[in-house]
Amino acid sequence: MALHTFFFTAPEELARPPVGLEFKEVPHHDQFDATAAAAHAAACLRACDEVMGCCDAKRREQLSLDGHVGVVFERSPYCHGKVQDRVCAVFAGEIAYWPGHDQVAEHHDAFVRGDPLPLEDDADWLVRFYESFSGFASLDDITEAALHALSRVHGSFAFVVYDSVAKRVWAARDAEGVQPLFWGVTDDNRLVFGTDANKVDGCNPTASPFPAGCLFASHDATLCHSPGARGWVIKGDHSLPGTLLSFLPSAKGTHSWRGVKAVPRMDAEGHICGAVYRVSSEAQLGNDEVRSH
Repeated sequence: MALHTFFFTAPEELARPPVGLEFKEVPHHDQFDATAAAAHAAACLRACDEVMGCCDAKRREQLSLDGHVGVVFERSPYCHGKVQDRVCAVFAGEIAYWPGHDQVAEHHDAFVRGDPLPLEDDADWLVRFYESFSGFASLDDITEAALHALSRVHGSFAFVVYDSVAKRVWAARDAEGVQPLFWGVTDDNRLVFGTDANKVDGCNPTASPFPAGCLFASHDATLCHSPGARGWVIKGDHSLPGTLLSFLPSAKGTHSWRGVKAVPRMDAEGHICGAVYRVSSEAQLGNDEVRSH
């Protein structure tokens, strides 16, 4: 487990969980409230510091981008993190093939040119993979292209990507669920991801397994913001939660993905306390459990 450990946390203005994971009514602060933003930033820092204290001192690293998200990981051959330009990424697992990137051919070309062979890990490839979708016009097109690409990745993985310009958070787990990944919502509305359930604390009631073969995508609805006493704001409905989509193809149709079901979680007293998400099996698929693409 220690070879695959990472922790990621983001405030609600960047990543809203899907309906069900956030099971109770919580107050959502004004994203332009400086006092609330400072409190959330401090909570993020405290959470990262607590996880850092539990990690191997020889391999632990901490990343941040524009002060909004926090990442802690234990660097190993199977766990990497990277900040490049506007993108922060953390990755656990091992990939044999990234769609659209032929590592063997690129190394061959570098050798022929006499250039040094690129020293890249899977976090580097993850950033390049994410940036390959920048040419699409709409969010739906970007998400659909990502699902197609993830269905073709060869290997095991759990990752989270944050784009500080688009204010976008992506998280995904391999189709077989080889790599562990957990997620949950804290009492102060931070969405957290982690590969070690013991390091994803503070969730109410506890963090739940992230469904295998799924992509979580959350995008800030704010379009424009000019700060100041006389500033102006153009924004969409910020209350929209992120989406959880399966990238497992369905045998029911040529152009369809399997559906994702929210299964209520019950506490010891029989009260609903969140949800666990599962991808429908082929035997369970009905017309309402297939999403066309």
